[in-house]
Amino acid sequence: MRRLFFSVFFVWLLLQICAGAAPIVHNGYELPVDIYINDTRLSCAGFLDDTGSVFVPVRVVGTALGANVIWHEETRAAEICLQGTSIFCYADDLSGSSVTAVLKNNSFYVPLRAVAEFFSCGVMWDQETFTVYVEASGVVVPSEVTSPYNAYDVKILASLVWLEAGAEPMDGKIGVASVIFNRVQSSLFPNTVHAVIYDNKYGVQFPPAFSHDLLQMDSALDCILAVRLAEHGECPCANALYFSPASRTSSWAAKNRSYVTTIGKTAFYH
Repeated sequence: MRRLFFSVFFVWLLLQICAGAAPIVHNGYELPVDIYINDTRLSCAGFLDDTGSVFVPVRVVGTALGANVIWHEETRAAEICLQGTSIFCYADDLSGSSVTAVLKNNSFYVPLRAVAEFFSCGVMWDQETFTVYVEASGVVVPSEVTSPYNAYDVKILASLVWLEAGAEPMDGKIGVASVIFNRVQSSLFPNTVHAVIYDNKYGVQFPPAFSHDLLQMDSALDCILAVRLAEHGECPCANALYFSPASRTSSWAAKNRSYVTTIGKTAFYH
């Protein structure tokens, strides 16, 4: 995996503030950016705008870095406070000299450049996987903002998506990833991504996982993004727990489970 290391100075040059930032859209979906702080994966996703700026959700990232984040409704500003020093991020560019941020999906996003400068953090950007790594000395990320899914989970699930739905449209890829997450949340199946993928209690559930080394595979970016989108709520197949080729009308799922939808050449069932 190729990573490019930027000092805070280069982050300032390359990740410029963009008022009213427009997220980049790929195959009909905004590109979610994975965020790691000291190798800990956060529960939220950032986004990349059309100028190349990375925006991150201020409350989660601020909490992860040990800061207090205070919302000031009267000025539509988020105050990030650490050890008595504050930076104000405004939803509207009122002063021309403060950090301009973005309100999106009821969350407040700020440019990574601003966060990195304020906390004197190092930043690594992985263009191949749309992942940002923040290095913050002495910071221990609290569990409340840590993702329940780690890099290993994302890696093996993206590989499985590639094997099961590599030729499917983006919705189909997200659907396959959603089935795995739906199973993790269901009392009928194991409660981890690894255990769901390799579950063979009632027979092998996902044969490609047993004939390939998922951890060693190189997955297409679409598959990695499909996993992230499914993790963060995109679910084109509703509460589906099973899938099979739509042409296999005699499959076990087709005969025994409730039909949900068909995406591309894949049918989904609950």
